[in-house]
Amino acid sequence: MLIFLACAGLQVSTVNAGAIKVKSGQNSRVGIIGSYSLENCASLLPKLKVKSRAENGTATTKWVSSKITEGSCKGRSVNVIVIMYRSNKGFRGRDKITVNYIGPQGSRYRESNVNSVVTRKIHVNVN
Repeated sequence: MLIFLACAGLQVSTVNAGAIKVKSGQNSRVGIIGSYSLENCASLLPKLKVKSRAENGTATTKWVSSKITEGSCKGRSVNVIVIMYRSNKGFRGRDKITVNYIGPQGSRYRESNVNSVVTRKIHVNVN
């Protein structure tokens, strides 16, 4: 799953190829959330909250730097939030994490300074 918002120009793209395959007991990246200004390519990070925790593992978040791969800001580095998942020892099967995020000021998820919460479910297949 990849969620990336481009603010000011209000471009949004989400890629979700169904359940994400991960190996049991290993940390795996299962999502990326970030945004940037199309005017000056500056990072604009949304607020993120794990709404429902994984039943058979742990989800964590961390900030990392990532390069923009297309558009007028291509090649520029921005800060993004990476969602990581690690299954409980020995678990195999399906699990899911639900996250809520609020886009930064100027994004399509905030209108008239009223916060709109976007919910995404991340499904994982643990092998």
